[in-house]
Amino acid sequence: LTLAEGLDIQGKLVFEDQKGGYELTVETPFVIVQGELHMMSTSQIVNSNVKYKFIMTGTQDVSFASVDSNSQICTTTNPCNVGKKPIAVAGGKLAIQGLPTDTPTWVPLHDVVLANAN
Repeated sequence: LTLAEGLDIQGKLVFEDQKGGYELTVETPFVIVQGELHMMSTSQIVNSNVKYKFIMTGTQDVSFASVDSNSQICTTTNPCNVGKKPIAVAGGKLAIQGLPTDTPTWVPLHDVVLANAN
């Protein structure tokens, strides 16, 4: 999917977990999240079978005007510059789940030290 004009999410965009389902590659110069972006995939990655992939394109700085919570900060007359190829969360919500929910999110430090001692 090529979005040459960029992706400015002002509502809610959900990429659901589809067991053995679709894969999606998005080519875009920017992603601005002013609403909600949810991406879920708990499939095991084997041989680079990544479910969702963003390829950031373009060489120009990106500016945007906010719609809600930051509307007095980044305006149409004074837009906010977020640089080149940004993925910016601007008053919105970004939720990414790339592993099963029962995956440990931390490891005790002594386990790491002992594992590397051999």
